[in-house]
Amino acid sequence: GAASCWGSGRDGQLGNGAAVATSTPVQVAGLVGIVELTAGVAHTCARTSDGQVACWGANRWAQLGLPGEEDHPRAVLVEGLRARAIAAGSSHTCALVDDGVACWGADAAGQLGDRVALASPRPVRVLFGAPFASVSPGSTR
Repeated sequence: GAASCWGSGRDGQLGNGAAVATSTPVQVAGLVGIVELTAGVAHTCARTSDGQVACWGANRWAQLGLPGEEDHPRAVLVEGLRARAIAAGSSHTCALVDDGVACWGADAAGQLGDRVALASPRPVRVLFGAPFASVSPGSTR
């Protein structure tokens, strides 16, 4: 299916290519087959029926899965990831993958679970081999 978003769009988190707020739902551009959405403070991610993950909005802490700090008002794919579920924290995102959990974005408070405390644009595999049923990254930046 398609997805619609509304609210503050200042950082491009509505996914329609604009960076403005709206109280009217706008369709997320360029994505089809969406089966799940999750939103952080200023970014949004979607999972498609084939497991791809795309994110848009603020990227100050690499929470879109991209290097750099440039915001993206349109969906961009998170490379090298096939997910069964997704969940966003304030400035990081996690995905349930076949062999565990992978997270990317802010890591100042250890959100990525890799003991490095540096933001990562690449999904960091933090748990392997366990039969997880869901993922929830909390709200810490």
